[in-house]
Amino acid sequence: MDNLLISFYAFKTSSGNNIEVGIMSDPEDYSTFVRIGSAVTPSHISSWELIEVNTSSYVGSGRYVAFRT
Repeated sequence: MDNLLISFYAFKTSSGNNIEVGIMSDPEDYSTFVRIGSAVTPSHISSWELIEVNTSSYVGSGRYVAFRT
């Protein structure tokens, strides 16, 4: 997961939609979630926005990209 760029589109429905992007070593164990960088929030309500997160700051052995809100 070193130095990859994760890109996705997010749709904001209200003022409090924070999205955390992270890596998990076990996709069935919530406690293995490690957030990459800070939480992101789309800036415009009722529109799709491209979000990009770089994994260069991640240090670990996880293999699964995960999103949480």
